[in-house]
Amino acid sequence: MVRWLKDRTGRFDEYPHWDPEELDIECESVVRKFLSAKHGSPIYPIATDDLTVIIEEHARSLDQFAHLPDGVEGRTQFRPPDKPDVAVSSLLQRPGRENRLRTTLTHELGHVMLHGFLWEFAASDDDLAASCDRGTIIGAMSQDWMEWQAGYASGAYLIPRTAVMGLFGEPGGRWLDQASAEGVEMIERVTVEFGVSTAAARVRLEQMKYLLPADPA
Repeated sequence: MVRWLKDRTGRFDEYPHWDPEELDIECESVVRKFLSAKHGSPIYPIATDDLTVIIEEHARSLDQFAHLPDGVEGRTQFRPPDKPDVAVSSLLQRPGRENRLRTTLTHELGHVMLHGFLWEFAASDDDLAASCDRGTIIGAMSQDWMEWQAGYASGAYLIPRTAVMGLFGEPGGRWLDQASAEGVEMIERVTVEFGVSTAAARVRLEQMKYLLPADPA
């Protein structure tokens, strides 16, 4: 159940907080509903084209060839009472950027699905237009609740919890070392099964408590 906490970013008086497991359920339900309607059942890895269609269903517009400021790869613009506008940097269409494109699309989908209603309830005029930018620096994500939630949602859309448990079973309290043979094999399997980068697979497996967190040193 959503809880409301004091918003120290200054955007709102309070912001919605979901536990990670609740975000997993919310995000996976969006993906499963779409994939089941289109393909008859969820199929992974979810195609990049399918990700764009999901965004287009829930946003007012999606521009995948946007010219964004340096260091900004994705942007969600909230314009109440309309649905949000999503833009993704044209640079992500270059060869070799597919994984980054996919995580940016799902990051922005997280903003659309989790945060759009906040502006709808706040007011109904364009004076409250605001944007959330996804940049190339991931470390700052945890400092902002909106960015943390969108970042978590990105992994939950691409690597759904129940699909991971279908591969490895439920996390059993035995966290694996990422550098162990079993840990490396688990990461590699997730990258293939869900079409994500090694980094995205590692983070998701940490979140789900299959892998020990990486040593910050």
